[in-house]
Amino acid sequence: MRFFIPIFLLSLTVTINVLTAQSIREQADKAFSNKNYLQATELYNQWVHALPNDYYSHIQLAKSYIFIKNSHKAALTLCTAINSGLQEEFLVQDTLFTPLFIHFDTLFVHQLQLPLHNGMTIQDLVIQKIKGQSKASIFPLKFTEQKRIGRYRVLYPTEYDSTLQYNLCLVLHGNSQNPEFILKWAESLQIENTIFVCPEAPYLKFKESIYAGESRFSAAGEDQSFPDTLKDDIINMSAEWYHDVLLDAIKTLPINNIKPAIMGFSQGGFYTSVLASRYAKDISTAIVLCGSMYKEGNVIEKIDDLKKHNVDLLLVHGTKDLVVPFQTAELFRNTLIEKQIQHTFVPFDGGHWPSIEMNTIIQKWFDDHFSK
Repeated sequence: MRFFIPIFLLSLTVTINVLTAQSIREQADKAFSNKNYLQATELYNQWVHALPNDYYSHIQLAKSYIFIKNSHKAALTLCTAINSGLQEEFLVQDTLFTPLFIHFDTLFVHQLQLPLHNGMTIQDLVIQKIKGQSKASIFPLKFTEQKRIGRYRVLYPTEYDSTLQYNLCLVLHGNSQNPEFILKWAESLQIENTIFVCPEAPYLKFKESIYAGESRFSAAGEDQSFPDTLKDDIINMSAEWYHDVLLDAIKTLPINNIKPAIMGFSQGGFYTSVLASRYAKDISTAIVLCGSMYKEGNVIEKIDDLKKHNVDLLLVHGTKDLVVPFQTAELFRNTLIEKQIQHTFVPFDGGHWPSIEMNTIIQKWFDDHFSK
């Protein structure tokens, strides 16, 4: 199992009841998205009081103050975030904040103890201060491959008998989820002749894990400060890890001779497409549930192997999906048609999660493919 790792020390102190905190943060984000900025300021204030190092929420709080025309508190909130260690200078480069620096230059000079500027704007000085206190400028990050032991979870059939052999399905969870979440859903399918295995995506999502009170993972490494130049490598290594789990399950579990299935949701749906296009000879079918798509996965360039190895796809996607737009699935479907790849496309009336009616379709898909 190989990954890129940043060389740094992470120290987290949580001083808030997680379940309550999760509720407050979610309510604040919802209020902000609904343009209820007065309520958002109240909720974000509760949140940042308990978790002062959540600089993103400080930024959201400052924006909320701007929208209710309380520019002074917006400026003070920015100063608090910066003094607490805000390191992402692009956050204060938002044009929404520019008037604050113009009208409250004295406040920023005083609160942030900025030196008198010599031809520089207050906004330039603020960004300079952020860069100066950034860990990256004191302890620069380096990246290299890492080999380590990974974990995956197993869902056995209800009437599991270790003397028998079973079909195998590799399940891949979505971004900011964990194996338990997706396996509980797989359990609801009540497919008794199949063992499901789900690996943890290789990178921990720090903030989401704190909010949720449990580990949340991603296969993209968003919290690791990876440069864009490593996107291809990150996808390749994550795909290799998922494939390694498939091979280990075949080796160590009572699996029959039928080629396994792969099924994934959202980000896991993207990696399902990646694995299907790269390891078609190892699988019988792939099920993509509300799957995202990124050009770095090179799915389209490698997808002809599905035809060569007689692998067909089931694409399930909600027509009202706001996270991964329905057009993503339509474009992928059009490519499959063009390349004459065997597939079934099932749109459903819903958002970013398969509707209950899709369970029956997925159950039948397993019955049809594992009875061949």
